[in-house]
Amino acid sequence: MDKSQYFIKMQPNNHILVLGGSGGIGSEVVLALAANGAEIITIGYGSNRDAAEALKTQAEAWGVKAYTAKIDRSTFALMEQAVELIVKQAGREITGVVDAIGISPNIPFRDLKLEDVDRVYNTNYRGCVASTKVLAERMKARGIDGLFVIITSTNGDNSFSAQSLPYDDMKRALDGLVVSLAEEYAPSNIRLIGVAPGWINTGMNDSLPKGMLEREVKLVYLARQGEAIEAAKFITSVMMDSHSYVTGTTFKIDGGYPRRNPIRED
Repeated sequence: MDKSQYFIKMQPNNHILVLGGSGGIGSEVVLALAANGAEIITIGYGSNRDAAEALKTQAEAWGVKAYTAKIDRSTFALMEQAVELIVKQAGREITGVVDAIGISPNIPFRDLKLEDVDRVYNTNYRGCVASTKVLAERMKARGIDGLFVIITSTNGDNSFSAQSLPYDDMKRALDGLVVSLAEEYAPSNIRLIGVAPGWINTGMNDSLPKGMLEREVKLVYLARQGEAIEAAKFITSVMMDSHSYVTGTTFKIDGGYPRRNPIRED
């Protein structure tokens, strides 16, 4: 018996695009992929080019071919242009995507403006639809066995806080997107998997109301926040062939968290 069939590995001849690759979790995903079998990584960024270039340098130091690309998901045409440039500079089609783009403004509902809702919708959901459609259709047309890992959030399942209403609702929508598009693209062997982090120690928590994070962490079974590197390692593991029979589902990485909110302390 050949024991190599039991090795856990990444798809060969891979090229992974990390959308939001310069962010808190996204940057750690880039490094975890670089350390675990990624051959080519493209780091997608919106405005933080310096952070993306620094990650590129680190990945290259670990022997991985790395590139950066500015991403605009506001239209299908702009996303298609970005993908063409990405493929051209890397010399290889994209085989895997990690979508780590997201914003989470914490605004009391009484102060919420429709412009705030639009901004979260456009960034977190509409943009994901645009990039996923462009990339999945390209993979399908070229016969590529592709994988999308969509970073959602446990907020899509267990948070019903009015101050994070747009964020929570868009994360719920992404959970639905994973299921719907997994069915759509399964005949082309293109898979979609969601990963829903809970309370992770990133800058996204900086705008929380005073005391909220401390109250929330008390509810976590492991009694602490997760670190971005922990989320990144889990996301990387999902991209291994150990998950080759998984599609249309969302995994939680939350340290154990009940489906309830803490009692409000006004």
